[in-house]
Amino acid sequence: MTAKEFLSLPIELNKRIEARRMHIEELRAAAERSTSSLDFMPHSQRDPHARESLMAALADQTTALSYDYLDFLDAHKAIRDALDQIPLEYSQITQVASLRYLSRLTWKRIEEITGLSQSQLLRCGHKIVSMIEVPEKYKAM
Repeated sequence: MTAKEFLSLPIELNKRIEARRMHIEELRAAAERSTSSLDFMPHSQRDPHARESLMAALADQTTALSYDYLDFLDAHKAIRDALDQIPLEYSQITQVASLRYLSRLTWKRIEEITGLSQSQLLRCGHKIVSMIEVPEKYKAM
């Protein structure tokens, strides 16, 4: 994993979390629909495993979501720790990196907060990628 990929990990994990949450909501809605439709169907037309399959999928996705949250928190902490290793003389660069990669702000919003120009932000972005040390745990990913 490159430094840029490492820094972007919380953003990617957040996308995965949101997609999984949407999928869980779809499964819940399907489970509710299947419960009401199964209750009114004659026994011969019911799929005895439909409800079971939905509940199993819902449980699997809920468990996976829990692991995604843990991965997100681990990545967030790893990035904070990596940013803490950068010398204080680069505090402006680490502030920009923190706003971008931990707070997930847009470059435009960071420009408003810091008063830095887009070109200055771009330089900060390139500098942090060259300075950040990717932890061993993430290098092989």
